[in-house]
Amino acid sequence: MNDNNKQLKLAFIGGGNNSAVGYVHFAASQLDNKFAVVAGAFSRNPDENSATAQRWGVSEKHLYNDWQELVEQEKNHVDAFVILTPTPHHIEVITTLLKANLPIICEKALVTGPAEVAEIEACYDKNKHFLAKTIMT
Repeated sequence: MNDNNKQLKLAFIGGGNNSAVGYVHFAASQLDNKFAVVAGAFSRNPDENSATAQRWGVSEKHLYNDWQELVEQEKNHVDAFVILTPTPHHIEVITTLLKANLPIICEKALVTGPAEVAEIEACYDKNKHFLAKTIMT
């Protein structure tokens, strides 16, 4: 990226109004004006999903009821997918995104145990994938 003033476009998977961590991650993404949440599948609950998009200024055109549709429709339009689902649901999303060579930012904890680490290692290539995990201090 050559333009330091360009906002990176994010798509949230999970993290809706009804989640424990969604607003914290949304607020953090807004602190330095470097990120814009432009798409999402925020909640499995359609009302919460829509309410979250409205609250955060995400267009209904970029709101999805399931994360697979979000990935398919937005993969060429966002800079990274942010995984904010409960940890037991991370592995399916992570491996899907890695296999599609799409950039990932994932909340902690990344996975639930060693078996899931092995699944990620089987499809992760440090030379072609971007996988970041957020931390709290």
